[in-house]
Amino acid sequence: MTWQDESIGGREIVYVRADLTTRAQQVETMIVENQHRADLSPVEEAQAFQLLLDLGETQPTIAARTGLPRRRVRDRLKLHKLPDTARDLVHTGQATITDALAVLDVDAEHRDELLAHLGTPNFDAKRQWAKRETQRRKDFAKLEAELLDAGWEKVDAA
Repeated sequence: MTWQDESIGGREIVYVRADLTTRAQQVETMIVENQHRADLSPVEEAQAFQLLLDLGETQPTIAARTGLPRRRVRDRLKLHKLPDTARDLVHTGQATITDALAVLDVDAEHRDELLAHLGTPNFDAKRQWAKRETQRRKDFAKLEAELLDAGWEKVDAA
């Protein structure tokens, strides 16, 4: 952790703890320090959290050691499920993490169209449309399964 920042002769001197023995401890300390200065984007947080997972940490441990809510850790890690273009929009502040993660809530057929509107003024309208279409498809699949279970037969209309 940084203890004190000083400038001497035009050079910045930073005092740090040197007793961090594992790579995971170093990454955790980096996350805490950068959160204090508020200069990590959600995408950078996701990368740091993923590194900690790769080093054997768990989501609850990451949350506890960084002092961040579990939900924040979980949501940042979900960013890895998005295409690079969506993560770039979040990283540059052109799209919110909430909007980006909403893309994951729709079926694959509507995901690309929704991604095309991420970061635009009409994203909310497209998100609502895509969610309705996704729900409609789920409802249809459920009804179809119930009909088939009840003995109905599916016939090709061709």
